[in-house]
Amino acid sequence: MEARAQAVADRPPVVAAIRPRTSGVAGWAIALALAAGALIAFRLELPPFFDNEGRYAEVAREMVVLGDYVTPHLDFALFLNKPPLVYWLAALVFHVLGPSEWARLVSVAAGAVALFATCRLGALLYGEEAGIVAGVALMTSVGFVLEARTLRPDMLMTAAVVVTLWCWRRAVVAGRRRTSWLAGMYAALGAGMLTKGLVPAVVVAIPLVLVTLRDEGWRGFRRLRPALGLGIVVAIVLPWHLLAGYRHAGFLWDYVVNQHLLFFLDRKLPRDSSGDSLAFFLAAWAARATPWMLLIPLTLGEAARGARRDAAATARATAFLWTWAGGLLAFFSCAPSRLEHYSMPALPAVALLAARVWQRAWALEL
Repeated sequence: MEARAQAVADRPPVVAAIRPRTSGVAGWAIALALAAGALIAFRLELPPFFDNEGRYAEVAREMVVLGDYVTPHLDFALFLNKPPLVYWLAALVFHVLGPSEWARLVSVAAGAVALFATCRLGALLYGEEAGIVAGVALMTSVGFVLEARTLRPDMLMTAAVVVTLWCWRRAVVAGRRRTSWLAGMYAALGAGMLTKGLVPAVVVAIPLVLVTLRDEGWRGFRRLRPALGLGIVVAIVLPWHLLAGYRHAGFLWDYVVNQHLLFFLDRKLPRDSSGDSLAFFLAAWAARATPWMLLIPLTLGEAARGARRDAAATARATAFLWTWAGGLLAFFSCAPSRLEHYSMPALPAVALLAARVWQRAWALEL
């Protein structure tokens, strides 16, 4: 043990190597994303993991049959529960490959994007090796494998969330390219909102607001170029909503009040789902984060230290990841309508925290 400790002491510590430069991890991130996509796509025609998957495939199929890409239909009746991005992408697959289980390629591709962005974000926060480890942790998580093989909006929303947060953290250190990264952040957020409404905005806002206040105070929000963000998000999200509202009287009330506010309170009309208990929701999240969930408590002390503005960069990064995962879980814990898969966008944060545990263990800091 003493010999290994001496060997570690003789080499440059991992933590000392942490820097914003992340170009070296890009190739590994692409390789991991492609490998994960290939593995997940193997035998994609097998029966589904979840019984509601066919609903999304059928809506996409009816888009193709009816030639109507504005109004989603289910059983040829109006189905305006969610924005249409996942339906559009599945319909595109149907156009190319025909109606089949290959529509799951939408989630496979979204999983690959989420994995790539997780690697890059990990490299930015903790260094290149940690970014690679975070990618491996994500692709071997139970929840990632389940959702990346399932056609429903959650994997697509997860990809949008992690890309948004990666672009945001990259913009912080980008210098002259800050505006480009902020534009990417807002474009990813717009894609998330076109997938699952206002939920991605809430999931992203919790860590973004808390970390910005910690690091820069209220003046930090001006540096996020809110006018630029509003323009990009509106350009992506608004056209479909305007068309749907023009075609269907009452759409605004149903979409904003019924599908968001009343759904959050589990008072939506009609009642087409039953929320999971809080205990089941949290247990399912832990199961989805298996096996890496077991390592997360080891980062709690560092996260607490990272709440201070003058803390070490790695501690502040760990606190950011806790606000990401913890904020999402707290938000849905307040929602009686919560379902177990709503925790999916927290999974990249778990993978990144697991990578931090690996990094500290390798440097004999634990």
